[in-house]
Amino acid sequence: MGTSKRLSTPSGDKWRPLKTKITNHLKGGTQINPVQIAGGTVAASNGFSMGSGDEDSHGGGGGKGIRRGGSAVKGISRAIQGAAGFAASFQTGGLDSALDFLQLQDLKGKPAPEVIAKIAERLSDNTSGIDNEVLSDSIRSTLLEVAELTSQTGYEDLEAGLQSFLDSEGIEGLIEQILGRFAFDSIWIKNEAHIQDKSRDESAIESMYAALLNACKSEVHTFITEMKAAKKFEGIDWFGKDGTNLARQIAKDLESRFIALAQTD
Repeated sequence: MGTSKRLSTPSGDKWRPLKTKITNHLKGGTQINPVQIAGGTVAASNGFSMGSGDEDSHGGGGGKGIRRGGSAVKGISRAIQGAAGFAASFQTGGLDSALDFLQLQDLKGKPAPEVIAKIAERLSDNTSGIDNEVLSDSIRSTLLEVAELTSQTGYEDLEAGLQSFLDSEGIEGLIEQILGRFAFDSIWIKNEAHIQDKSRDESAIESMYAALLNACKSEVHTFITEMKAAKKFEGIDWFGKDGTNLARQIAKDLESRFIALAQTD
């Protein structure tokens, strides 16, 4: 579970109450709602960002620390608009057209895993360091999931899978899936070291992982559903200024929404 790198969980006054609650939960004490973990994490780090991710004495645990944290609005908003533009281009001209939009023409006809990896890199290229790794991994995981690739990993298989998903869920559906996965990944990576240090019970860790993933995806689903009900997506030109503004609003409002979850009972 988690990313390929072990990162120490931040410490300090903002983190202490959350870490204590997680420890008590894992040791069979007072149980913590996964929504509280999600909100508490984003609130403690002032946003979804990982910060610098350099060697840091504040992290503890002898690994790389997640320094400061902060808002990830800029990187997320660029990824949202890029993913929406990719999806809109796909809807009009298929995977070839979508790759043209991302200036990844050389990937036409390549195996699906290679195409997906490069798409994820391109959509997350406005971030750096750990933020880049987490966002890129989230997009790659999402594309693999929504395309429902199993043993069939050809270019045509990827195109068929994405076509089926976009026909069913639309551009908003792709945005929702990316944001749900990213929210979870950015929260889990900040807590994973602490969770593993405080429990050797794999089933308890897996249970917390699943509950937190479900909570993040559910919160993002509710958020996007509310935006659709308010007709925020109607008539949006994802290639222009309206698309830029909406993507930034989504990123900013989602971050604020998760911070507010810290007050959930």
